[in-house]
Amino acid sequence: MRHRILVLDPGHFHAALLFSRSSPRVDPVIHVHAPPGPDVEAFIALIDGFNNRNIDPTSWRLESHIGVKALDTLIAERHGEIVVLAGKNGLRLPIMHRLHDAGFHVLADKPWLTDSTNLPHLDAITAQGPLGVDIMTGRHSALAACAT
Repeated sequence: MRHRILVLDPGHFHAALLFSRSSPRVDPVIHVHAPPGPDVEAFIALIDGFNNRNIDPTSWRLESHIGVKALDTLIAERHGEIVVLAGKNGLRLPIMHRLHDAGFHVLADKPWLTDSTNLPHLDAITAQGPLGVDIMTGRHSALAACAT
């Protein structure tokens, strides 16, 4: 089984880092849902760079769904089961909660909690499946701490 990955409004390069290597367990088609602008353009450029590098190139194929209602479109069209969120901290937990309630697994960069008013969202996301996972786990590594 190949997992199908969706990317929602990639506002930080962490979203692209997940695709720096290929995996036989991940479908090569990535659906990107985002408003138009420099953030999604930068994401696309990074993926193109991974695909076109000389050593260990990837073969991702992007399907871009560009529009102001990116979240609504992602949920309605449901091209996959795993959503990547990176960047734009303020609304991350409410968005994760909405995706969770719609049955998507979520891979999100840090920080999740920036305001205590979002604690109910965190409680709901972590209480039961689908999964909500922190994609920035490397920062907890003793080796990563030594490198800084």
